[in-house]
Amino acid sequence: MQYLLFYETTKQESDGTKNEHPRHIAYYGKVKEIIYDIHPSDYIHIPELQPLMNDPDFWDEEISRWGITNVVLLSEVGTFKNPLPLQNGLEARYLVNKTTTLPLLRNATYIDELY
Repeated sequence: MQYLLFYETTKQESDGTKNEHPRHIAYYGKVKEIIYDIHPSDYIHIPELQPLMNDPDFWDEEISRWGITNVVLLSEVGTFKNPLPLQNGLEARYLVNKTTTLPLLRNATYIDELY
């Protein structure tokens, strides 16, 4: 069972929405499936992408710009009661492709406690 951790990078996104916990890992997602190397002509065959493809804003700003890509489908998305703070921007890059365990994740109050 895999989970992805999501961090908020700024106080405000380009569309004007505000992030409640900037520079924190605030969300997690339980991985349902990873689809590798999808071509733009294949997007229409992924049912989970249909609502996004039918949303003109999301299509124009995101999906229409994708080339060959990987898609991660999540079966569950949640928020942490106490988001984990990132100490600096480099720490976020360090975390890519790192793994941890659920017990460490549940008990962590700082990023260093994940490993």
